[in-house]
Amino acid sequence: NSPYNLNVTFTTLWLYNFTDLPHPFSPNNDGQFDTTTISASITASSNWTINLKDSLNNPVRAFTGTGVSINKVWDGKDSSGNLVPDGIYTYTIDAQDPVTGSTAAQVSGQVTVDNILPTASITEPVSGASLAGTVAIKGAFDDTNFAIAYLYYGQGTSPTNWSWIVYGYLGSPVPEPGLLANWDTKNLSNGDYVISLIVYDKAQNKKIVDLPVK
Repeated sequence: NSPYNLNVTFTTLWLYNFTDLPHPFSPNNDGQFDTTTISASITASSNWTINLKDSLNNPVRAFTGTGVSINKVWDGKDSSGNLVPDGIYTYTIDAQDPVTGSTAAQVSGQVTVDNILPTASITEPVSGASLAGTVAIKGAFDDTNFAIAYLYYGQGTSPTNWSWIVYGYLGSPVPEPGLLANWDTKNLSNGDYVISLIVYDKAQNKKIVDLPVK
């Protein structure tokens, strides 16, 4: 008998680089973060399954596919096509080699659905107030998934151009009414103005509060 060589390649099947982005997301059809994409890589072409469950471990949605990579868009709907309530959802990913039957260790993650607008208010000055000198602007803003807030002013009753009251952004929530900024109005001409407080959360939900003053 003549000797021969047999080349055998052993591949350990595993899932890696699994993510969900954006996180959180807001499936409210406003064009901002309306979906999230669950992604992962697999060491060999496999049949894969994503299972989504709610906080009570009830099945919500399942996706299947084949390949060495996963990029599945979830639109925030359940298997019946209904939008799910806001909350935290757990997903698991499983993969099986269709040739050998070997399976990868299951991986899991969580994604948050958030359609709730931030809260925001301007408590001082009051609407229509006549301002002079340095004016204390007081108010509050907050959100469970708070991201950033801005404070602007614009000239006229319906401004199209805006200027900073606070240069840059307000980086921390102010859950109870307090001082947001001191606005120096001494060099502004007389007339109508609008103070605008704009608050975003991490799901790109946006709350705008406009306050007309003089």
